[in-house]
Amino acid sequence: KGQIVKGDIKCNGAILSVNPDGSDIQLEAWGLRNPFGLAFNGEGRLFAIDNGADERGSRPIANDNDKFYEIKLNKTATFHGWPDYFGNAEPVTDPKFKSPTGNQPLQFLIMNHPPVEKPLFLIDKYAGATQLDFSTNTNFGFEGMAFAGEIGLMAPITHPLTSENIIDQLLPSLKDQQEIVGQKIIVLDPIKGNYSNFISLKQPDPNFKPVGIEFDDRENGALYIVSIGKIELRNELPNGTPLPLPLQWAYPNTGVIWKATAE
Repeated sequence: KGQIVKGDIKCNGAILSVNPDGSDIQLEAWGLRNPFGLAFNGEGRLFAIDNGADERGSRPIANDNDKFYEIKLNKTATFHGWPDYFGNAEPVTDPKFKSPTGNQPLQFLIMNHPPVEKPLFLIDKYAGATQLDFSTNTNFGFEGMAFAGEIGLMAPITHPLTSENIIDQLLPSLKDQQEIVGQKIIVLDPIKGNYSNFISLKQPDPNFKPVGIEFDDRENGALYIVSIGKIELRNELPNGTPLPLPLQWAYPNTGVIWKATAE
């Protein structure tokens, strides 16, 4: 698709369709960064959660939100912008995407772009939106609404440390946390084009990292939430050995499966 200016664009998320027997593989959507959540609603329409760009590497992108798309299933694969369009299908050359950590001006990597699909709406920046599912059960309520998890910020691995608040969030040994990024369950309305919190934290809790979202299709329509458990950044190993860079450290036996039902 398009004409590559230089290099080989390998990090291009795509959505494929295929028959159960593995035949007739079709490209349905491309130009996605990381379509982590994918789900059909009750009408058979396909929706996707796409993680925004990270502010790291040789081409850091700042201020890019996570996104909620409807994937249009037709004969022509739709293009969603990566690696040259961010935010609400805006060009990477917009100054707001320039990171102070980047040494070079941001330029297009592809020429002759196809039309760019806009997201239905933008989600939080740096939220780390994860899996997606729709409520279709009258007992649970919220029929037609999508639910998604947000694992939360993983600075400085994916984004620079921009405030002491973020450091406090990710390193529990530091105190006086004032800000929480992600770490919640959100409800997305495809009709009104907005979202709201369903489960959120009153104070930071490194144990709450929701990645799995799925509704039970049986009578009670329960919502199951999988949290991968406690993760923190460490400058040293538990035995005191210093690390050259902060390490994302996961703790065993801290994962949880939550079950939410209507009262």
